[in-house]
Amino acid sequence: MQDATIAATYANLAATDEGLASTWVGAFDDEKVRRACSEPDLFPVAIVPVGHGAEEPPLTPRRAPAEIVRELD
Repeated sequence: MQDATIAATYANLAATDEGLASTWVGAFDDEKVRRACSEPDLFPVAIVPVGHGAEEPPLTPRRAPAEIVRELD
């Protein structure tokens, strides 16, 4: 399960790096996915559609590291 979720996350990042859009889909009918893939033993974890986005989302402002990191004594 962890390896699959990590792979899906990296697929999202790789798509973005290539100028594409992607999203994580985690709500689906497992059995329909198995049938669509002709893999009865498949355990689907996520679906990652990739393509060209219809719009360009605004950049999310980032906080400075000093605002979110602190040194422990």
